Amino acid sequence: MRYTVTSPHVGFTGDVVGVPFAGGTGTVDTDADGGQAAYAYFQRADYALTPIEHAEPDGQEPEQAPAAALTPEIDPVHTFTDTPEADPDLTTLTEGEGL
Repeated sequence: MRYTVTSPHVGFTGDVVGVPFAGGTGTVDTDADGGQAAYAYFQRADYALTPIEHAEPDGQEPEQAPAAALTPEIDPVHTFTDTPEADPDLTTLTEGEGL
C-alpha cells in the first residue's frame, strides 16, 4: 500500500530512510523493498502517514487537492538589516564596543 508521508519539519526537501521529500511530503510504498521499514520509522518518528486512494474503477485517478491547498501558511519572515532607517529599534556598535 502507498502512503503520503508528511514531515514534522514544514517544507523539508531531501531524503529520509531512502524516501525522497519535496516541500515537506514524500511517498512510501510498503510493498516495495524497504517500504515496511521506512513506514515503521515514520510511525516512530511522528511523521503523518495518509493512505493514498487506489485508482478509480474506470481507470481515472482520484481527484487531488491543488498544490496551493497543501502549502501551509507561513508567517512573514523578518530579516535583519543594518540600516537604522529600516529598523528604528536597531542599535549599531561603535568603535569602542567590539568592532
